[in-house]
Amino acid sequence: MTALLDYIPLIFFIITIFLVVYLLTKVVGLDGIATAMEYKKGKSSFHQINPLVKIFFEISIFLVLLRAYELKAGLFLSIAILSVLMTILLFTPNGKERVRYSGIYAVAVFLAYLWNWLNSIHSTGLVLWVWPSWFSHLMRYSQFVTSGSLIKATIMSIENPIIAISLAGITFISTTSVSDLFRSFSEVKVPLWLTLIFSVFLKVIPQTFRELDNAIKLQIFRGLGFGKPQFLYPLIYIYAFFLSLIPTFVHMAKSSKNMAMALDLKGFRAFSSRTSLKVIGFHWRDLIVLIFSIGFIGIFAFLE
Repeated sequence: MTALLDYIPLIFFIITIFLVVYLLTKVVGLDGIATAMEYKKGKSSFHQINPLVKIFFEISIFLVLLRAYELKAGLFLSIAILSVLMTILLFTPNGKERVRYSGIYAVAVFLAYLWNWLNSIHSTGLVLWVWPSWFSHLMRYSQFVTSGSLIKATIMSIENPIIAISLAGITFISTTSVSDLFRSFSEVKVPLWLTLIFSVFLKVIPQTFRELDNAIKLQIFRGLGFGKPQFLYPLIYIYAFFLSLIPTFVHMAKSSKNMAMALDLKGFRAFSSRTSLKVIGFHWRDLIVLIFSIGFIGIFAFLE
């Protein structure tokens, strides 16, 4: 009986990993993340905010949460920021769907960090379970998991800035169009190369998730995992993910080449040094050469 109880934590370990992977692959998936990030024209208040102000908002969230996390004082701040970001997403087009995908993603990340901190913190309190010594040594876990560990791990997982920063990025991408970003940067004379970087970022990130999801589905349609039990689907999804990385990156590289060609055709960075479509004019150098030319013609006529 005692030997059986020793394996209960291992069962929790397997269930937690399976639950996190299942939420990220089966429930949300890359298509869900792409849907949450996809820009759609809307009339929400956050849509109307200047993209530069949104970027400053993102940076301020990052700096404040990072500092609060270092000081172990970001619990209520993180909850408040997450609530604000979810509210912003709710009032965007397809807001409920965006909130659902973003919320499930946040829960999955929270569970992953909770499990990591829960088994890494040494604390007092009621002992919840005891890891086998060989497993705790292998995984670098604390052998005794207590109620104090659970409380501290929960607080640290909520304070972790990764979740809020990810949702802030989703909020920015889903409410900012490339044209608005380009106009905003142009109005304040942001260098063109920097404007292009941000514009490509807005365009490529959701597209990459979508293309990667399509590549994974193609792997599955071709028979990957056929006949395997359903509970193995998350593992098959992860395997298909790694198989699809290279084809997706190759496809995106070709798309980037096409984008570069389109930019050239539209005159991107079309300085006067790279085009003949410019005003030639008449300058003092032309006058000097013209005088010399008339002089040479006069000399020629005189010699005749």
